[in-house]
Amino acid sequence: MTQRDPFMRDAYFRAGASLLMWLFAVAAYALRLIEVRHLVGISVSVAYLVLMGFPVVAAARRITGARPYKYFIILISVAEVLGYSGVIFSLGGVEAQYLLPLYVAYVAYMGIVEHRESPYVTAAICGIVYDLMLALQYFGILPSMRAYPGFTLPWENQVVIALAVSGFLFIAAYMSAFASATIKVMRQQLAEQNLQLERRVEERTAALLQEIEERKRAEEKINVSLREKDILLKEIHHRVKNNLQVVSSLLSLQSASISNRETKEIFTETQNRVRSMALVHEKLYQSKVLERINFAEYVRSLMAELFRSSGALPGAITFTVDAEDILLTIDTAIPCGLIINELFSNALKHAFPGRANGEIAVCARAESEQFGDNSREGIPAQRFLDLVIRDNGIGLPAGIDFRKTETLGMQLVSALAQQLDGTIDVEVGPGTTFRMRFPLDTGRGAIPA
Repeated sequence: MTQRDPFMRDAYFRAGASLLMWLFAVAAYALRLIEVRHLVGISVSVAYLVLMGFPVVAAARRITGARPYKYFIILISVAEVLGYSGVIFSLGGVEAQYLLPLYVAYVAYMGIVEHRESPYVTAAICGIVYDLMLALQYFGILPSMRAYPGFTLPWENQVVIALAVSGFLFIAAYMSAFASATIKVMRQQLAEQNLQLERRVEERTAALLQEIEERKRAEEKINVSLREKDILLKEIHHRVKNNLQVVSSLLSLQSASISNRETKEIFTETQNRVRSMALVHEKLYQSKVLERINFAEYVRSLMAELFRSSGALPGAITFTVDAEDILLTIDTAIPCGLIINELFSNALKHAFPGRANGEIAVCARAESEQFGDNSREGIPAQRFLDLVIRDNGIGLPAGIDFRKTETLGMQLVSALAQQLDGTIDVEVGPGTTFRMRFPLDTGRGAIPA
């Protein structure tokens, strides 16, 4: 906006107010409240107020400097007050005191949009023009526009009215100047508060950006540390697996030089146990979740490895695996693998003497069970791993308690089941079935895959 845009605004305001006054005058004439002479006088005054806006705007655009601008404002105030006074004069002069709010509104407007002294200057101009209009009417220099020409107020009353109007205008000027100053102070305070708020927002935004950047750096450090730990853990599992394979290879080399059949079987059994533990570390090394392995995949790989190392003829002895995808920690997977190794090896050695074929099956299921009123109290159900290993061989000899046998394999099975806080039962005929149940709590670490 240019410096003289307020004059264009004043021109629009003046034109709108003047046309509104003219419409009221037309309505009053239609209702026979005023005469033709009154309507003509108002129309001339309104036309003057509307048309003066264009030369005022044109002249304002050519003014430079603060002092000429100040004098120009006074000149415009005089010209505009003359227009409003023409409206008052057209409706009776002293009898049209109900139109004095025109002066008050103009004074208040000047107090808001112009300098602090403008409303006082405007009030003085309004008072002078009004007093001059009353004097010229009183001495007959101006024609009378009164509704009652035969009635004239005494000069004392007119002087009192003129003084009262002047005093009222200066009161309005003071109020408008005070309101304008208050508004300006409030605007300044609001601008300062907005500036402070913007600074605080900028500072807070900068702090938040810095905090976000620091969190990103910390998160990146954590991610790098986690990746390093994952790599380290993978390397540990890989090295443990390699070391166990070295032990298994040493056992295999040593057993090759042993001629005693029983001693050689002991070495083979020990080698299978080492392989079952090495397979756990191999699966952990290959797993995306480094602390858990898929038990179903582990059981299938373990059974295949044991079947291959046993030297059984393909098609003679078969095995099946029916296992759910359950993730087990190393603390649970190794004992379970050793149990399967012992029972599978025992079945291969003793379940099918003199038979051309046989079958060994492994089944693993995760089950949930509620105890007492746990379901009512919101306590989650206890989860268990049900592990079943069965064969269709000759079965255990009558009267034998596997828990009291002197063989290392059965002693390992009982000890490992106890280590897992589980139970183990055996069913004989036809074949042999071992049923085991181990708790799968979060402390030991088992979840569905």
